[in-house]
Amino acid sequence: LVIVDEASQSDLWALPAILRGKKILVVGDDKQVSPDGGFIAAQQIALLRQRFLGDQPFASDMTPEKSLYDLAARIFASNQVMLREHFRCVAPIIAYSNRFYGNAIRPLRIPLASERIDPPLVDIFVPAGFRDSKERNKHEAEAIADEIGAILANPALQGRTLGVVSLLGMEQAKYIDELVRSRFPATELLRRKFTCGEPRAFQGSERDIVFLSMVADRERHHALSRMGHEQRFNVAASRARDRMYLVRSVELVELSDVDLRRGLIEHFSQPAVVQGDRDDNPIHLCESGFERDVYTRLTERGYRVIPQVQVGGFRIDMVVEGADDKRLAVELDGDEFHGADRWTHDMNRQRILERAGWTFWRCFASTWLLHKEEVFAELLSRLHQMQIEPIGALGQLATLVEHRIWQPPSMDREADEVDRVI
Repeated sequence: LVIVDEASQSDLWALPAILRGKKILVVGDDKQVSPDGGFIAAQQIALLRQRFLGDQPFASDMTPEKSLYDLAARIFASNQVMLREHFRCVAPIIAYSNRFYGNAIRPLRIPLASERIDPPLVDIFVPAGFRDSKERNKHEAEAIADEIGAILANPALQGRTLGVVSLLGMEQAKYIDELVRSRFPATELLRRKFTCGEPRAFQGSERDIVFLSMVADRERHHALSRMGHEQRFNVAASRARDRMYLVRSVELVELSDVDLRRGLIEHFSQPAVVQGDRDDNPIHLCESGFERDVYTRLTERGYRVIPQVQVGGFRIDMVVEGADDKRLAVELDGDEFHGADRWTHDMNRQRILERAGWTFWRCFASTWLLHKEEVFAELLSRLHQMQIEPIGALGQLATLVEHRIWQPPSMDREADEVDRVI
């Protein structure tokens, strides 16, 4: 068996590798960056194809800009399987890329307490930013460098890995890289796996925190709408695990309806992610008297309990959180809605979530009704075994997006002077 991973990045030079196997498994994503077929004479390609591939039924797909994945998807169209489960990004981040897949992706990762960064999306508008003749936006670069400095100085974000993606050319990535490396210790940046580049440089990679530099300004922002642009935006916006920054110098109303930048800004304005109902009293989220009873007993003992936790297309009845990232998923099955005909479905759902790292404890309503004290003692015992101890109620629910405006220091000083004069 020959397995070709990241096949959407592999050009036709990978073909000899598959001749080594009796079976091949081609893994890739046609929504991510494909090989670059630019600067190759189309006439020369046509002559070579006619000369060497005249009898090949798939000759039209064997060109430099096509990937091995494209070719496999064409030849073995009936044998394709889409992997829908997503384990990298938190839901508010991957929700943008999900639109490229017809919203078929199931984001299954709920970050542990030590991983969680609130909010997961930060939109930084740079009114003074402009795109120069070298395709750089220096003010956006300075805004990113300032924020990286704040991250490095924040003990709560110690050890978080960092990446910066330029959404328009390598010159911006080079400029940001030089600026950041001139300000901060090389050893710390190495420890943070700091990298700057275009989306292609990050394909198959990830960072805890990723910055997207839009580069375009109010005057220079011709629409980006081709398939290649979609692939780059998709890769760029799906590299961050826990927080993604959008640093931009253009506003929504200034962009064309077909411009991909518009969709990205809209996502940071209102992420297409299900948050569930927000309520000052979480017990109101419980869907039955059974759930409210269990929730009340646990919270009265000081446990941190979160009802109706959304995980991809699933919901967990309640999650009990403890210190040091420990947590238990509690499923409370009402007999009316979780009879024998639903058991297979429930178990399949549980197995999917167990692959995402969840541990479950289940109980039927009838068992709870007949043996309440014994069952609750069993739940407490399970929590104790997992070293989940009472740590108090959950604080206020965090927002998904933070909006900021960044000004160059010189402009801030000018504004202060005007204020003093006034």
